[in-house]
Amino acid sequence: MPELIASGYPSLDMIMPVSRLPAAGETALLSRFVEPDGYTYGGCGVNVAVGLARLGHAAGVAITIGDDDMGQRYAGYLRGIGVNTEALRVIPHAFTSRSYLFRGPDGEYQTYFYPGASDLDTTFPEEVFGRLAPQWALITVGPLAYNQHMLEAGLAAGSRIAWQLKADIAAYPQGALERFASQSTVIFCNRVEAAYLERALRLRSVGDLIGRGVQIVVQTLGEAGSLVFSADGAHTVPAAHCALVDTIGAGDAYTSGFMAGLLRGWELPACGRLGAVMAAFVLESIGCQSSLPDWPTLLSRYQREFGDP
Repeated sequence: MPELIASGYPSLDMIMPVSRLPAAGETALLSRFVEPDGYTYGGCGVNVAVGLARLGHAAGVAITIGDDDMGQRYAGYLRGIGVNTEALRVIPHAFTSRSYLFRGPDGEYQTYFYPGASDLDTTFPEEVFGRLAPQWALITVGPLAYNQHMLEAGLAAGSRIAWQLKADIAAYPQGALERFASQSTVIFCNRVEAAYLERALRLRSVGDLIGRGVQIVVQTLGEAGSLVFSADGAHTVPAAHCALVDTIGAGDAYTSGFMAGLLRGWELPACGRLGAVMAAFVLESIGCQSSLPDWPTLLSRYQREFGDP
């Protein structure tokens, strides 16, 4: 049975380098053209579930895909690597969500996302979720109504809630924001999302959420590392050394590493360091899931970087 089930938009990612990121009305050159089947697998929640599965954990996804060929390939790939897909739904005559990512020479992106089948399904498979009863329900960016259903189903099943905001912070209106924040055991956010939470909830710092039902808040800071807030205070975690190639998917890799540490009973600073090392693997390649390590590989690099946990 899954230790964690993750929601969120799945994504078939078409990543194409361009000569520059153009302004409106301008033209840029594609440095390399990706053929229609030259996609990589992505999507925030799926990235985390795949990362955990590669580390030997039982992880599942609560996502919606279309019955198109690419969506069916994605589902087959997930099953092939051991990700539980009992809460996966297929919408007939619909396309699976996909992203078109144009990468400039400085590593910055313009992203165009088509939600496809995911926005056609706002109900949540509550019976399946209740039967699986995972330890954790991870909620990432997706249709608001679907995520609200997952939150309530997770609470009803006795699951602890991990909430990863990601970049689509506009997806959470004020009332929903307060509900998700108050019911989450762990919250993951970056600098932008932390600032949004602080403004919306009138906090001096996202660390102020500790004691309001939230036990752990993780704020990632890019190359500056991360902060892990808990009742014991704030822990500063350095970034792991890496040869930077691409940033897409690094935050999801951090989440999968951090959650793997929690599932294994590691102390919180060590969980943060494990997340940092997991992110380093993704930063060194193109594609969110193409370089995710197994547990022995991750642990070996962790020990080289930080010593024994």
